[in-house]
Amino acid sequence: MKKGVVLIAGMLASGMLHANGWTGNVNIFTGNKSMDSDWGEFDSQGEVGIMSDFGQTNWPALIVVDTYISGKDDNKDAKENDDYRVDAVTTEFMIGLRRYFDYRYGISSYLGGGLTIGYAHQEVKQADGTYKKEDDRGYGPWVGTGIKWRPWKHFNLGFDVRYSHFEAELFEKDLSSGGVHAGVNAGFHW
Repeated sequence: MKKGVVLIAGMLASGMLHANGWTGNVNIFTGNKSMDSDWGEFDSQGEVGIMSDFGQTNWPALIVVDTYISGKDDNKDAKENDDYRVDAVTTEFMIGLRRYFDYRYGISSYLGGGLTIGYAHQEVKQADGTYKKEDDRGYGPWVGTGIKWRPWKHFNLGFDVRYSHFEAELFEKDLSSGGVHAGVNAGFHW
């Protein structure tokens, strides 16, 4: 019941926003993040995220608020002798601007960029059963491009690729923790 009320309220709000000259997109992203080789075996991580942008229809670019989370664990040794495991995770909150270029048949390309606020975390389970973990935050730029297809009035399908950069220090080692993000997305347009 509550989910239905929230869904209906969201649909009505998006209609009011569109009627008042607002436009935007909210998409679910899934793909891969390829980081600098500083991360060793963790330099390629699975990634999920939420891509969103909004603004007035007459603005030259929309305001971007994106969130990406990537991670990978090494359970090879843990499965063999149950005494060692490493987990590595990064999170990026990206703000900036995105400019769309509309073509025929509901196809748009876009360029964007801005600031990423990044978080990196690594946790190691040692042979004696204790854990060591560290995390760090950093800031840096991001740039990206992609293409969207809108087969229906309010539904997006697309491909996105972007590069981000921020530094994090984990276990006394400086790690380039941004990277190349590439994947597909789908979501709602108003």
